[in-house]
Amino acid sequence: MAFGNPAITMDRRLIAYALSSAHYVEFTFADGTCAKIRTNFSDVEHRLTVFSNFYRTARGVLVNFDYVSGISNNEFVMKGGKHIPITKTAVTTTCRKYAEYTFTRMRMED
Repeated sequence: MAFGNPAITMDRRLIAYALSSAHYVEFTFADGTCAKIRTNFSDVEHRLTVFSNFYRTARGVLVNFDYVSGISNNEFVMKGGKHIPITKTAVTTTCRKYAEYTFTRMRMED
């Protein structure tokens, strides 16, 4: 996928999470590297959430469920230790989506 102008191409499967801040989106990848791109977060969200492993956990925050290692105190704990917030009003829904995704993935691996 390509984001930004000029367009920067990245493999969506390697995006662990994305955080929006002041007209920029910072992508963090599975290996811990980051790329900060001037782009519209809503475009990133619309293009990534069509895939079941991407989910918006709070305003300006997307996680890739494939890189979540657990949930603690209304936050996702990512592989590598980073804590990603979950909006308080959406904790139940978000945790349910994560559980459904994990269950579906486990069934596919069997």
